[in-house]
Amino acid sequence: MRLYRTIRGKPPYRRIPYVFVGPQQRGLVGELASACFRSRYGGVRAVRDPDLALLSRLLGGESQAHGELLSLLFFDAEFAAELVRLGQQDARAWLAEAHEDGPWQVGPLSTLVRPREWTAG
Repeated sequence: MRLYRTIRGKPPYRRIPYVFVGPQQRGLVGELASACFRSRYGGVRAVRDPDLALLSRLLGGESQAHGELLSLLFFDAEFAAELVRLGQQDARAWLAEAHEDGPWQVGPLSTLVRPREWTAG
């Protein structure tokens, strides 16, 4: 890629430092979306908004994939607030860990992600 840009008279791409922080538990965002959806729009409340009930069924009902898909489509203030809270919690946990090279990374994401013991969600 560097040669490609140099030949065309363009400067090489700059490396942009980043920090990647994510939930410790796999599927946590999907579980959060499902729980929030059930509490806000489940049961008798679904009668008030049949479109949301239909959307829930189309996304797989109570399957594991339901929450994962719902997390991409669910624009609810309560869900968003929980995501922010979860992100803050994960960021604090990440900052509390020791990082040999400092917090900023410049390599590919695969070099940053450590193997974790994933728990089923």
